[in-house]
Amino acid sequence: MVLINLGRKKIRINARECCGLGKVIGLMFSRQNSARARIFKFNRVTRMPIHSVFCPKFLAIWLLKGRVVDYETVDKTRFSIKPASEFDTLIEVPINKKYKKVLKFFKTS
Repeated sequence: MVLINLGRKKIRINARECCGLGKVIGLMFSRQNSARARIFKFNRVTRMPIHSVFCPKFLAIWLLKGRVVDYETVDKTRFSIKPASEFDTLIEVPINKKYKKVLKFFKTS
């Protein structure tokens, strides 16, 4: 579970922390309707790109020291997605009914 602050609004996201091989796989090969949110914590600040090959559509939320620095809805088969600035945490939220409140919070469809 992670608490997200966006301005004065807050929301909790039930996300599974990924480590090891899970950091490489993320949402790849997940089914849209049953996928669960993933959280990736990095040991350093980075601006590393992500991709969405073999992933269901998802909301990417980049954080730096717990604050949202960028977020974007990511469609399938994008080879390089970078946030507006550096981050130390990435949350991938699949676009499905389970995360309806989160998607509405970020005004995503």
